[in-house]
Amino acid sequence: PDRAYRVTHLALPGERPGPARTQPPWLAQGATMTGSELAGIGVQPPSMHPETAILIHLQADGDAAGR
Repeated sequence: PDRAYRVTHLALPGERPGPARTQPPWLAQGATMTGSELAGIGVQPPSMHPETAILIHLQADGDAAGR
């Protein structure tokens, strides 16, 4: 739960932006979240068109106490 994870969006071929005026900031900038935050809150998905998908990549950054 204390480990930090870098959350990023990996674009898929043919991906198109969703219909919303704004998307969650992590989608463009990435974010760092702890395992506890991911388990309790999760990652807000962007607004998407029906029958589309995104790929969310999580990579362990190390100990969250060091951030």
